[in-house]
Amino acid sequence: MAVPTAGGGGVVNFTGSVKADTCYPVNGTTDVSVPLGEVQARELGTVAAPVGGTGASTPLTIKCASGTKVQMSFKPAAADKVESGKALRVNEGVTGAGFAKNVAIVMLKADGSVMNLDTEFYEASFGNGSTGGTINIPLKAAYVISTGSTSTDVTAGTANAKMPFVLSYE
Repeated sequence: MAVPTAGGGGVVNFTGSVKADTCYPVNGTTDVSVPLGEVQARELGTVAAPVGGTGASTPLTIKCASGTKVQMSFKPAAADKVESGKALRVNEGVTGAGFAKNVAIVMLKADGSVMNLDTEFYEASFGNGSTGGTINIPLKAAYVISTGSTSTDVTAGTANAKMPFVLSYE
C-alpha cells in the first residue's frame, strides 16, 4: 500500500453567537412572515372599519424564563407609518407601475380592532414554574383603503411592507 500524499486543504469556519436573552422567538429566526394573499380592492375596509383580517393569523412563538413578563412592540420607521400611526405604507412608498396605490396595512388586535403602532403592544406573562414556557402571540393584518380614497381609487399591484419588532421583558 502506498503512503497517502497530503494534497489540497482549506479551513472549516464555525460561525454564530451565544445570547442570554430572557425571551426569544422559538422559530430560530427573528423574521416573521404574514402572508396577506391576493385581495380584491372592492373588498377592502378602512382604517376605521377594517374588513376581517385578510392575512391568516400567524403566531409568533416566544419562549421565556419563568416569572417573565414580555411585551412585543412594533417599531416601524417614521416614514412607513401612515394614518396617525395606525397603518403601514406599502412598498416603502414606491408607486410606480406594478405597485399598489391608495392602500395600507393595519395590524389587528384579538377583537379585530386596529392596533396603534405608536402606543399599543402585545403583552404576556409566564408563570412561576421552574422552566418558564412558551406563548403564541397572534399576528394578524389586513389591507385597508387609505383615508380619503375609495375602492375605485385603489390601483392594483404589489403591496408589501416590513416592520421591525422588539421584545421587552422584566
